[in-house]
Amino acid sequence: MTTNNMRPCVCDAGFSQGPALLAADLQHQQELTKESRSTMRAGREEVGALALLLTRLACRLRGDAPVTLDFSDEAATVELSTSVLQEQVAWLVEHRYLALDGMVDGLARLWINPAVAFLPRTTDPRRAAARHRFPYIVTDAQGMSAQQRVHVV
Repeated sequence: MTTNNMRPCVCDAGFSQGPALLAADLQHQQELTKESRSTMRAGREEVGALALLLTRLACRLRGDAPVTLDFSDEAATVELSTSVLQEQVAWLVEHRYLALDGMVDGLARLWINPAVAFLPRTTDPRRAAARHRFPYIVTDAQGMSAQQRVHVV
């Protein structure tokens, strides 16, 4: 299967659709909007890239283990600068969508919040999130029209 931009997709479609995947994108978009209003920063290369990064990381999950991310390879694949990719990973770690296990020479070991990768109807990501001390993150039922768009449990 290929995506719209003709890159091969290696993801299982039902594997990377947890409620926190959309929540991360909504929260990041909201922060970018606030930031661009205050600093007049466009940030166009960042729009949509966060959800793509989380999806690509979730597709690498194999059991209950961390995934590795090579910043230079990933930046070239998704056509972002390495610094923007590092900022995105730092944002995801700060907001607890990811946990950084370690980083050496541009290679990072990351734990993914189970609420990002697993559908609630196939498994209960709250139990796995609690086991790894991740919060359970969901979007509000009203989506972008909600005053508080993302809920962290």
